Amino acid sequence: SLSRALDGVDITKYPIFISTGFSSVPFISILAAYCKKNNIDLSKVSGSVEADPIGYWASEGELPVPVLSAISGISTSLQWKMKNAPLLKTCNVSSLPYVNSGANGVQELAIMLATAAEYLRKLIDLGVDINDAAQNIKVTLGIGSSFFSEVAKFRAAKVLWKNLISAFGGKEESQSISIFAISSQFNKTKFDPYVNMLRTTTEIFSAIVGGIDSLQVAPFD
Repeated sequence: SLSRALDGVDITKYPIFISTGFSSVPFISILAAYCKKNNIDLSKVSGSVEADPIGYWASEGELPVPVLSAISGISTSLQWKMKNAPLLKTCNVSSLPYVNSGANGVQELAIMLATAAEYLRKLIDLGVDINDAAQNIKVTLGIGSSFFSEVAKFRAAKVLWKNLISAFGGKEESQSISIFAISSQFNKTKFDPYVNMLRTTTEIFSAIVGGIDSLQVAPFD
C-alpha cells in the first residue's frame, strides 16, 4: 500500500507528513523497509512520521495503551530517527481536536503549550536531552476565520514556544517552532461549498502571513 501511495514520488526531494495516531513506531518500521527495498537514503527523507498520544486521546476519548507507554514510544522513535533519519520529526503536538470543537485562538495556544510541556517533562524523565526533544516536535495548529487574530496567533506561537523551550533549558537553536497549519472544520457549512472555499482561502492566507512552515488546505466539498 505504501509503495502504491508513493509511486513516482521522490521522498528525498519532497517532505512527507504522516500522522500515525498514538504511536509512530509501527509505521516507522514500514517506512524503513520501503526505503531499504527501493534503495532510498533515509537520511535525506524530511518531514514527519509523528505520534501524538494526547491529541489522539482527546480526539478518540481513550488510549489503547497507558499514556506513559505511548510517550516512551516517542522516545524510542526519537532514538531511531537520530541514528537513521535526522531530518524527520516523530512527535506532534496537535490542537485540531480542540479547534474543531470550538476552541478560540487563546485556548488553542494554551492547550498546545500544555501538551508540549507534558511531552517534554516525560521525555526528560526518560533521559532524553531537552534540545533533542524540542527539535523533534512538530506543532499542528488549526486556522480559524478571524483573519487578523489568526495572523497574530501564529506569530504569538513562535514567541511562546521560544519561551517554553527556554524555560526547560533548551539552547537558542532548539527554540524555533515548526508549524503545520490545517484549515479548520468547525466553521464550515454542509450546504454551501462556495462559502467554505472563501473561508478556506482567507484562512490559508492568514496562516502564510503568520509565518507557518507547511499547510494542508481543506478540499472543496
